[in-house]
Amino acid sequence: MSSIITLVGFSGAGKSVFGKKLATTLNMDFFDLDLVIEEKFHSSIALLFANYGEYCFRKCEAAVLSELLLYENCVIATGGGAPCYENSMDLINSRSKSIYLELSEDILFRNLKESKKRRPLTDNMNDEQLRDYIHKTLLLRIDYYSKAHFKIYSENGDFDIDNILKII
Repeated sequence: MSSIITLVGFSGAGKSVFGKKLATTLNMDFFDLDLVIEEKFHSSIALLFANYGEYCFRKCEAAVLSELLLYENCVIATGGGAPCYENSMDLINSRSKSIYLELSEDILFRNLKESKKRRPLTDNMNDEQLRDYIHKTLLLRIDYYSKAHFKIYSENGDFDIDNILKII
């Protein structure tokens, strides 16, 4: 198995925040897939969605993810939908140790509602729409997330580095 750890999970699960901590603890490089895409295409994720649509964005996302999975000694935080397109979850599992960061729908709702990060799929939703989106989208994505090598569940939204270190 390579020295790459890939974090998957729903938007707002804390993949980026936790990924940075994990990478620092393990003395590894850290890549946030969304930030790498923004840098590579000189555009925000929101603008890429708006200008090119979700289909084109997902193609670009899969290509950039594939490139990142060629690195060594790194932690990659994917976007919430990244594992669900272009056979990306299979690629993630073949090239890295994958960890599904799982939270309840209530915690995901809280995190997305409080997030300062622009998220093109949820930006203009009211509370009821956001809860409905989380529920329906999680049902569609759970089979992909569940393919991860490891699953870590948090009751409160905080993931314990020590628990992760025990399983990897």
